[in-house]
Amino acid sequence: MAVEEAALNISAGEIVKEVGKSIMNNLPPEISANLGFLIHILEAIGIAFFIYLIFLIIKAFFAMRTNSRIKKIAQNVEEINKKLDVFVNKGKRLRVPKNK
Repeated sequence: MAVEEAALNISAGEIVKEVGKSIMNNLPPEISANLGFLIHILEAIGIAFFIYLIFLIIKAFFAMRTNSRIKKIAQNVEEINKKLDVFVNKGKRLRVPKNK
């Protein structure tokens, strides 16, 4: 029972740290020195990816706003076209030929 409670109190972060330490301790020193550098590079890539993800979310928000404005403009253009068609058709019926 005590072992299960102790296992439940360990977080996933602690498990990852312990696994990482055991891997680092079992590798030769030449490889473990390069692995630390690789970990820093991966951290930098992760930060850059997170920033890019935030940028994409903001860009999607502004794209949605732009698309909604474009839809409103398209609806207005359709209404104007319908009104102009009615107006032009009425003008054709009312035209009287000119006498020279």
